[in-house]
Amino acid sequence: MNTTANMNMIPKPRLSINRKAAFRPLLIIGLLLFCNATSASLLASITNISNDSSGIAVVTNVTPVIAFAPSALYVFPLFDELFLTESDVGKTFYISSNSEDPDFSSFVDILTNGNDDIIGIGYMTGTTSYNNESVWFSTTPDFADHTITSIAITLDRLTLDSNGVGTDVSSSYSVGIWGNAVPEPPTIALLAYFAVLLLFAIRVKSAITSNRE
Repeated sequence: MNTTANMNMIPKPRLSINRKAAFRPLLIIGLLLFCNATSASLLASITNISNDSSGIAVVTNVTPVIAFAPSALYVFPLFDELFLTESDVGKTFYISSNSEDPDFSSFVDILTNGNDDIIGIGYMTGTTSYNNESVWFSTTPDFADHTITSIAITLDRLTLDSNGVGTDVSSSYSVGIWGNAVPEPPTIALLAYFAVLLLFAIRVKSAITSNRE
């Protein structure tokens, strides 16, 4: 009997790898990293921005405004071209890019510059209040090291009643600042994911190659 020949005929054990199953955990991890990096949460909210007045002018809508306001002058105002009517009660309006408002990125820069700036919140024709960011948003002093993704207002109440001469206005809205507390941008999480994915692919290929030898 040729023992050497018989031994050579015995097939070498091969590593059985289900590639789809092997890559599935990494895919899940990558999706979780991406969702964590891109998800936004409510960083701060302000309620009851109200305006109650009786005037001699006829009013058919109200216009909110949120702005950087040094010396009580509006700079980089948001929502100043939004005309709200009674049918908008309960609706939420978001601004999340310069295509929606050209002052968005400039206003976000003010919110994240590390200074306790003065912000005016109120109405274009009506009451506006001015406070430091730390007062409005309970920050120390602002949203530095945060990524602001959007700013929203919700119209909570609006009634426009004729008083025989003009219009009695009673309105209130809420403000929400949305963003990420984690400073890393989404690309870092994605790069980390693809780096792990590449490393895993190399190890799998190396294992398959070694079993074929």
